[in-house]
Amino acid sequence: MPRPRLGAATAVALVAVLVAGRVDAGSLDKFEKPHKAPAPSGEEDSSKKKSAPSSSSSYSSTSSSSSGSNRDGTLTAIFLCTVIVPILGACAAPYHRPVVDPYSPDPRPWSPDEPAPRRPELQYRHWEAHVGGFIASNEAVFARTMALRGYAGPMVFSASWDRMYETPAPGELARLDLVRFGVSSNPVGDASQRVEIYPWMGALLMRGTENHWAFDLGLELRIYPVSPLSIRASSFASIFRYGPVLFDTRLELGVSFDRFELHGGLRWLTQAKEQGFAGPTAGLTVRL
Repeated sequence: MPRPRLGAATAVALVAVLVAGRVDAGSLDKFEKPHKAPAPSGEEDSSKKKSAPSSSSSYSSTSSSSSGSNRDGTLTAIFLCTVIVPILGACAAPYHRPVVDPYSPDPRPWSPDEPAPRRPELQYRHWEAHVGGFIASNEAVFARTMALRGYAGPMVFSASWDRMYETPAPGELARLDLVRFGVSSNPVGDASQRVEIYPWMGALLMRGTENHWAFDLGLELRIYPVSPLSIRASSFASIFRYGPVLFDTRLELGVSFDRFELHGGLRWLTQAKEQGFAGPTAGLTVRL
């Protein structure tokens, strides 16, 4: 590639990663709006006050506050009950990590009467980096994703950052961030290196005009049936204080060569009857 073209491509990539953009326009604003706190009755528009009786407005504000407090208590209870499961499961599980290459031969021939020997340490997976992109087919929205995972014995820690962009008007760029943190453990363990199951729990931060935190639950499945094919499926449910539950679902096919994996498929971001996005996604994963 000539140097001028390479420089232009680098500039475009830096803009896509670093430009902040506006956060109050277009379908991204509609995507965030259901999770904003309802306005207090004292700050309602005077025209709305004239068109609606004061008793109904006070009743709606009271019911909104009570439902918000009830949801807070429910989320706290769900969090306390769910956080214990992966931690206790990981502590009770034998020491294991997935391997760097799922299609690598297993160098551990053993019989049921003998203990299984340990693999060479270099074959175990310590880190995993991911970069990808997403284009919504129902709206003029595109996104890029960066993620990092760490494997510490039976525990898996993950952090990902989705930045979604939109051009609501010529010369304008809107953006919305989805930052996800999670912890998990692979219950399959060393039983099969071609199947990985991760029940995730953690938190999601939606960052637009405001910060909206959500309790996150998810399930991820990876299958490596025949070399070099790979199958990925995942679904996350983010429960916010206000607004509907956000479901983030992916279904992808790919190819895996040594520590590299290319995959692509479909992604759905849905939240009941509110604004959602759906379209193709693709990415590159590197296992270290």
